[in-house]
Amino acid sequence: MRIIALVTAVIIPSFFVLTADAGNLKTKCSTLEICAETVSQLTNRQYIFPGHLKGKVLGTEGVEFTAENADSLYSQILNENGYTRILLEDKKTYRIINARDVRYTPVPQVNGSFENEPVLPNTTDYHMMSYQMRYPDISSVVTRSLRPFMSRYGRIIDNKVNGTLVVQDTALNLKRLYGLIKQMDNEPTREMKKKWKKEKERYHEIQLEKARNCTDKKS
Repeated sequence: MRIIALVTAVIIPSFFVLTADAGNLKTKCSTLEICAETVSQLTNRQYIFPGHLKGKVLGTEGVEFTAENADSLYSQILNENGYTRILLEDKKTYRIINARDVRYTPVPQVNGSFENEPVLPNTTDYHMMSYQMRYPDISSVVTRSLRPFMSRYGRIIDNKVNGTLVVQDTALNLKRLYGLIKQMDNEPTREMKKKWKKEKERYHEIQLEKARNCTDKKS
């Protein structure tokens, strides 16, 4: 009963959507929680979150919340305060969580390839993209090259089983990462193949040397 009461207390109603007024950020979004109510009224979406949302909403007098921009603005505000939102199965309710916990939470999934760009919203909500590589041999190189461009809680995995890259990040950053992947998804040159062969041989030599050292110490 206590848990139910908590969840009920943090549900932001979306009544009177058609008559909801656009407003200045300072008056309509003085806190993250008040901002959730404003966005709920403008977009006809509800929000639930556990307890108090910590953080500030700051901006100039000219920043206005409207039905057209409220969704993307609030997504950005949450991101800057260390939160993110997950759209639930009813497609009408968002759950707000700490962004650091997004790796433990299912997020919307999209597919992409060299020919097909994934469909992503212009928000900082987290999504998972599966990109089918044209040249799987370079997937490890692409993975290492992209890590510096990931957001704080983004991650990338090189799936060698089916030749895909699995990337989880904000939708806006995934759009940028998709462009970078597409630029790198090209047939490796002869020089690259020679370099990889040498690196592989060198790695094999190092492992053999380690094995010999362990054998010598045991004897």
